[in-house]
Amino acid sequence: MELSTIRYFCEVARSRSIREASERLHVATSALSRQVAQLEEELGQPLFERHARGMTLTEAGEIAHVHFREMLVQIDSIAGQLDDLKDLRRGRLRIITVEGAVAYLLATAVGDFHSLFPGVELEITTAGTTDAITAILQDKADVFIAFNAPPHAEIQILAEVPEPLYAVVGPHHSLWDATSCSLRQISSMRYGCLTEAHGSRLLLDQALHRLGLRPRPVLVSNSVEALKAFARTAGGATFMPWFAVEREVEAGELRLLPLVESGLLTSPLSIGVRRHRRIPRATHELIGRIQVLLVDLPGAPSRQQ
Repeated sequence: MELSTIRYFCEVARSRSIREASERLHVATSALSRQVAQLEEELGQPLFERHARGMTLTEAGEIAHVHFREMLVQIDSIAGQLDDLKDLRRGRLRIITVEGAVAYLLATAVGDFHSLFPGVELEITTAGTTDAITAILQDKADVFIAFNAPPHAEIQILAEVPEPLYAVVGPHHSLWDATSCSLRQISSMRYGCLTEAHGSRLLLDQALHRLGLRPRPVLVSNSVEALKAFARTAGGATFMPWFAVEREVEAGELRLLPLVESGLLTSPLSIGVRRHRRIPRATHELIGRIQVLLVDLPGAPSRQQ
């Protein structure tokens, strides 16, 4: 049983399509089909059910997928350890992160990282907290950066810094000149928020529930940029941690208002991995740089007090 065959099988299982898997792997569909058929022959039973719209794993396929995926994780870990021993500093590091952490934290850290590890390919994907945790558990990413991540037995938190949510308003908002506001006050106005897959939304909903408030947002989006534009140009408000709007606040385009209920609206920004996975040196270096940037983030209202 060839290692390449196992990798091909896992990609087909993930894609549920020979055609899509062949595009991702840059392997001809005919060759990929032969590899899957060969694996089924070696194991003595079908691993996929073929349908007009794609392929789904059989019960045997589900069992094989779990074990083969773990095998590939271990093989990649061994390869990483050998690379570290030879100081090759190459490979790929897959990061899944909340969108708000990209502009300041990752953009700054990546430049420093590449000067030390020019041979390491970084793959950065944005997602809400729920999807980021799922990606780590399914080995679709190596490191996550998430706000208000729920505890999980299979997740190891490597670093975290508590971050409060702020009300975010633009120059056309009636509270632009205010120094603070309450959640009750701001939620009675036109506001937007992220979808329920995001940690900040879950934190906001919990705080509103504890205060007995049931407001309805006028805008719900999975895009941080859309919500910032809503506050900046449409006279609305939204809720975000400082790191998500650092550039716009520095430029005078948005303003952060501390909320008097900050005790209900503070949660960690966490950096983590799947538990029991070896952490290569390159990953430690990047995480360390992100942590320093977060702790030393300039100008955040909570750190000026």
